[in-house]
Amino acid sequence: MSTQQEGPVGDANYIVPWVPRISSRLTHISYLEDLQVIYVRFPDGTEWQYAFCSLEEWEAFCSADSLGRHINTNLNAHPNRRRSVEERARVAGFVPEGDPGAS
Repeated sequence: MSTQQEGPVGDANYIVPWVPRISSRLTHISYLEDLQVIYVRFPDGTEWQYAFCSLEEWEAFCSADSLGRHINTNLNAHPNRRRSVEERARVAGFVPEGDPGAS
C-alpha cells in the first residue's frame, strides 16, 4: 500500500525555512514541528514533504548516515507528496531561480 498522497499534506500556506544540506541526493531539508512535516529539496529543485513526523524522527533523519536511504527506509512509510511549483510560488511569492518549473 502506497502512502503517496495526491492532496495536501500539512498546510500549503506555510513558508518552509530551508536548511542547506548538501548530499548526493538532497540540497535542503526542513521541519515544521507544529505541523510535524519534514520537507526535502532535491538537486533538480523538486520538493517533497512527509507528514506525521515526530521531532524524534526529524532528529533521526538529520543524523542519518545516508539521507536518501533514510527517506527510502523510514520517511516513505509516512503520507507524502511532491510540492508543486505553483504551491511554492504562492507561499513564497515567487518561483526560486533555477526552478525547473520557472518560466
